[in-house]
Amino acid sequence: MSWPGLNYKPLYLFTLLSGCLLLEGGCFNQQNHLREKPVARVFNEYLYPDDLANIVPSGTNSADSTMIAKSYIRQWIRKKVLLKKAEFNLSNEKQNVDQLIEEYRASLLIYEYEKEYLLQKMDTVVSDNEIETFYTHHPGDFRLDGPIIKGLYFTVPSNSDLIRTIRKILPSKKSEDYTRLVALAGESALLIEPYEEQWVSFSVLCQRMPHFADNTEDYLKKHDYIEVADSSKIHFIKVLEYKLPGETAPLEYVKSEVNDVILNRRKVKVIHQLESSIYDEAVLQNQIEIYEN
Repeated sequence: MSWPGLNYKPLYLFTLLSGCLLLEGGCFNQQNHLREKPVARVFNEYLYPDDLANIVPSGTNSADSTMIAKSYIRQWIRKKVLLKKAEFNLSNEKQNVDQLIEEYRASLLIYEYEKEYLLQKMDTVVSDNEIETFYTHHPGDFRLDGPIIKGLYFTVPSNSDLIRTIRKILPSKKSEDYTRLVALAGESALLIEPYEEQWVSFSVLCQRMPHFADNTEDYLKKHDYIEVADSSKIHFIKVLEYKLPGETAPLEYVKSEVNDVILNRRKVKVIHQLESSIYDEAVLQNQIEIYEN
């Protein structure tokens, strides 16, 4: 649908605009500007040179000033045209955005106030004892959604002379053989990542090995090592411990998550106390009334 009276014309007033932008103490700085020569029009709305007073940074050269001004004018025109189209096509009910704007303003102000209050009032230090206590009392909140392991991940060149020895001791469960495996990996590996002291996602490790498509959960139940080759190297994983999906995650694996949960609960409590205190204060000051019909 087109609108009568909408006449797009070239923006032929850029010479005037550029002059106003560049003259120190010129058009944009004059008090009580008469706005006799607009630079653009959309329907019955006009854009004047002094409307652009703050869009060009001080010290900008002539060419850049003109480019910035032209860009702003194009954006202004597009916005006004789209707004006019929206007003023309939307129902009166949908055009009534005042309430939405007020609700957004209220929510934004409350959010900023609460955020500032939290920065000033909320204790953000969570002790290890708090973390351990919360974790102990809420084991069901920290279930694993994927398998995790402790062990060793390393890659060895396909032509390494040590591969045969590595394969021989890899299945062993003896601690001395694991110590020897770590030494061999350190001697020959292109990459070595020990996870004896920390839990790591088994699925994430397996994604680094090409063509390993086995069900990782079932695989862990039957194997404590993995070997996968690509064109130039062999990937090895030696599993020392594992936990499966649905089991309670070890505290060290979810410590950061527990910390965040505690802080979030603390935040909710502080905000609730703030809201209650503000409400009670308003009641005491007789600033709240509820009128019965």
